[in-house]
Amino acid sequence: MNTSPTAVATPPKSDFADWINPMLVKELRQSLRTKVFLITFISLHVLMMVSLILGLIVASKTGDATVSTVTFWMMISIPLIYIIPMRGLGAISGEMKANTLEPVFLTRLTSFRIVSGKWLSMVGQTALLVCSVLPYAFLRYFLGGVNIADELGSLGWLFLGSCVLSAVTTGSSPYQTPLTRALCVFGIIFFSQIALSGLGALMFSRGSMGGSSSSPLEYWVFAATLLSFAGLAIVLMLETAATRIAPLAENHSASMRLCGAGFFLVAIVHTFLIPKSEYMLFASLVPVLVVILIALSESPRDIPGPYRAFLGRGPLIGLAGRFLYPGWPSALLYTFLAALCYSLAVVFNDTFDFDDMKNWIIWISLWGAVLWPFVFIRLILPKTAKPLLWFIGLQFAAFLFTILFIAADQSTDSSARVALSICPTCVFFLGLFQQLDMEGFHIIILSVVSAVTVGSFLLLFLLSVPVWRKTIAPLLRLPKH
Repeated sequence: MNTSPTAVATPPKSDFADWINPMLVKELRQSLRTKVFLITFISLHVLMMVSLILGLIVASKTGDATVSTVTFWMMISIPLIYIIPMRGLGAISGEMKANTLEPVFLTRLTSFRIVSGKWLSMVGQTALLVCSVLPYAFLRYFLGGVNIADELGSLGWLFLGSCVLSAVTTGSSPYQTPLTRALCVFGIIFFSQIALSGLGALMFSRGSMGGSSSSPLEYWVFAATLLSFAGLAIVLMLETAATRIAPLAENHSASMRLCGAGFFLVAIVHTFLIPKSEYMLFASLVPVLVVILIALSESPRDIPGPYRAFLGRGPLIGLAGRFLYPGWPSALLYTFLAALCYSLAVVFNDTFDFDDMKNWIIWISLWGAVLWPFVFIRLILPKTAKPLLWFIGLQFAAFLFTILFIAADQSTDSSARVALSICPTCVFFLGLFQQLDMEGFHIIILSVVSAVTVGSFLLLFLLSVPVWRKTIAPLLRLPKH
């Protein structure tokens, strides 16, 4: 036996739980013991057994498995699309209200690992529910009229949709107010309908591969695009939550803006591979606008770390930093680049019929609607702590003005709504409501809305120059320690 003082005992092997995110381990252990999950899990299996028995009885008498199919997908969709994602609404806000985030940061977990651990715990619960219903999916095969490969594919897409919705609720959790909670619930219901429609379109595309309406390439490109969009949306929402709780030294703005660029690039590849699929370009514009609005609402940091991280890594990364620095001055340049790229994409892709001047008006007013409220905010309310809330309020006021002018014009048979051309948001809503059919006024509206849009950008740029000089430039010149 070796008794020398230099002999060191071999440390025990780490437990499996030590290999993964500790926040995931904690959340998963706690979530699996909650009444909500236990009741959902038990109820799902009881209902599955009842529906399967009823389906077997009906199928044995009529040979029709429709009842079994409808009940199966309805029962699995409710927990995956509604119950599990709704639990994310309190994922971060609960920690903030209990003041337990500071001790968690002492464990050297980054804000993104904290948020991702919360989200992964919901993904684990969803995966457990999906795996537990797989035997019922295989048993339904014996009822006849069931393609098990398509069933598993649909279940996989439903699981992916649940993961995205869980990321959305987790990402909005730190911003919990009664308004945002209501918007999240409404958004989940609305998104679930779109997701189920998209799933139906994907299955139809797959089922018609042999026909003239589709091809294997179109199906796989469409599937790859959906997967890419889902992954980018998950990262974007988790970064949104991480931004809220992160210390100032962490730069999550760059990750969010890169996600926006990823949406654009995926949409470009999709439209290049599949002709006449410009709808995907507009679908990618929605998350990009969300990134832009969040970025334009950010205040510059007063510490050098987030800025100097882009220096000393080559000229390209240094140039990219001008668009990825935290704060609204760099976000303005990012907005200009995004507007330029999307404008070139829709022009060269023949997305719009630009012989119709109304399309130009709608497109320019969209970008003007993004910019003009921030001119008001930076001039009138430069020290406000909630610029995004003011942005929503101004847009809502413009929406009400648009409705009033449309109602007045319809009652008096006039064209007073031309006066709304000074507000790009109002013009955009007029285009959405198909109220731009004013002969002889299109040139005036286009000229005014273009001037307001360009003027808003130039004014914001002039306001950003002192911020670059007084705040950002001195931090870039500080020596490294």
